[in-house]
Amino acid sequence: MLLRRRRAVFQGTGLAILLAGILVMLLSGRSSIATASLVVTQPPDRQPWLDDQFALLVGRYCERFRQLEPLAAWLADRGLPLDPVTLRSHLAVEPDLKDGCVFRVRVTGARAGFTLLLLEEFVNWARLESPRVLQEHLREMVRFQDQRLTALQAEMAGLRRDLDRLHSSLRVKSIAEGIAGLAARRRRLQADLRAAEKTRRQVHDRLYARRPPTRRSSSQSSRGRAAPSRPLPPLSAERKSALEKSLRLAQARKVALKTALTDAARLTLVLEERRAEEEDLLAQMRAREEAAALWARRRDFTHLQERSGVGRLSLSAGPVLEDAGWSLFQPWVWVAIGLLSVVGGLAGAVVADGRDATVRSPFVVPMARALAIRGCVVEVPAEHEPAGETVEEAWPGEERVWWLAAEPSLLALRDQVLAARQRRPFHSLALAAPTAGGGCSTLSASLAVALARSGLRVLLIDADLGRPAQRRNFGLPPGPGLTAWQPGEPVGRYAHPSGVPGLLVLPSGLLPPDPVRFWGQPGWARSLLEAAQAVADLILLDLPPIDRLQDDKALFPFLDRLLLVAGVGLTPVRDIQAACDFLRGADRDPAGFVYNRVPAGELEFLWRMA
Repeated sequence: MLLRRRRAVFQGTGLAILLAGILVMLLSGRSSIATASLVVTQPPDRQPWLDDQFALLVGRYCERFRQLEPLAAWLADRGLPLDPVTLRSHLAVEPDLKDGCVFRVRVTGARAGFTLLLLEEFVNWARLESPRVLQEHLREMVRFQDQRLTALQAEMAGLRRDLDRLHSSLRVKSIAEGIAGLAARRRRLQADLRAAEKTRRQVHDRLYARRPPTRRSSSQSSRGRAAPSRPLPPLSAERKSALEKSLRLAQARKVALKTALTDAARLTLVLEERRAEEEDLLAQMRAREEAAALWARRRDFTHLQERSGVGRLSLSAGPVLEDAGWSLFQPWVWVAIGLLSVVGGLAGAVVADGRDATVRSPFVVPMARALAIRGCVVEVPAEHEPAGETVEEAWPGEERVWWLAAEPSLLALRDQVLAARQRRPFHSLALAAPTAGGGCSTLSASLAVALARSGLRVLLIDADLGRPAQRRNFGLPPGPGLTAWQPGEPVGRYAHPSGVPGLLVLPSGLLPPDPVRFWGQPGWARSLLEAAQAVADLILLDLPPIDRLQDDKALFPFLDRLLLVAGVGLTPVRDIQAACDFLRGADRDPAGFVYNRVPAGELEFLWRMA
């Protein structure tokens, strides 16, 4: 029962101790550690293409060291049967590329002799694998270089064909030469056009001029008089016909020159537009030529490796045993941490249960056995749906109220209220919690729905003027309510249908600034309850928490019954005792005690009343 009630505390404490134990072992624990260093011979001349080749070779070494299946087979032949998974948990190979390449090999294990032996065997295997890795790398690099050179040559041939097709379509050897030739042609055409225009003007003047152009001397210009001119003799018919023919020929030549000039300009624009295409093709060809030259130079890596031994793997430090101790690799460490977590979880659950001052069982209040109405209402999540119950589509309120009204625990509380009313009739029943957070408003709404379903006419009054909740529980529209009612008016004027037959809800309405003064109006509370009896067989009042009613006792003398509601694990026991003392001082002993929000994990016999 303790673990069921304090399951979260047990799990949280146990998990915290487990993580703390693992962290302590990782930080302070010790295991057998052996290390060694394997160095790869660097190229003597640091060039970019050599660095690329060296990086590829180092990558091949890393790939070979990650393939632990060959190592496992080699160790099995040497008498060390280890599967690749076990090797991966004990062996770590990390490359250090700060200065060339050095492989830092680290082997961990619970036993020092096994750790050092495994490291020695790995070093021997790596030194045997080094020539094979080099041969495979050189063969693949030569084959790849040949393929790459062939591909580059094919790409360059294709680019040359594209360039030749471009030049042939434009009928030029190159676009730059074509543009230069067109520019020279345009200059010649412009000179011919100027000459043709000059000839046309001369012929035009000979044909249509009647007198020679007048010339003014300096003395005549100063006096503003023109020299006399003689008219030209008339042209003969043959001369005039010849001049007209010459004029037509000059004009035709001028038109032809302009057309040729326009064609040259258009061809220039076409060449300019295709120049970017030619430049792109030339740039691609240059890039392919440079790449081909680079791949041709990289073929020298084979001869360089044979001459200088670049890429060979050798042992530079170790193998040496650095540390020997205990760590998470040892099973007894895990057993100890697990036992410590279980014991710590139990201790945390016991301490939390002992320090919990909230109500947890119906026997914490001595007067609970003598009450006429006793109830234990279970906690209902918002997404809970009891079997056989569905929310009506027209239900505008909170679904939690609907589900709770159909719970067997609340139906048992309803039956106790009906039985108490049958033994000794009463018209008003108030529900109040010692402090806020006990679920009194939701319990009042669900109890009102359950009582209305039993056939009673029920009026639910939201008397909590501090934090009213019934308008939200039933989805009521905003408007006047309890605070707008005046003695002499019918209560039904301000009550709203709830959607459940036989149930009316009187919301709080506009909240007054001073609830104590509001309830203290002479005769107001008595008139309210008397007027409410005209519309309902049973009046339910949702009162504010008792700790907020210390100065407001005007309503208590007119109440027939009062139920005290306590939230399990939420309401402190001292608050329940203080509420009982307050009610005794107001001459209003509770007629019942309801334990609300009972966790589903609580054992049933603890809540069965004697």
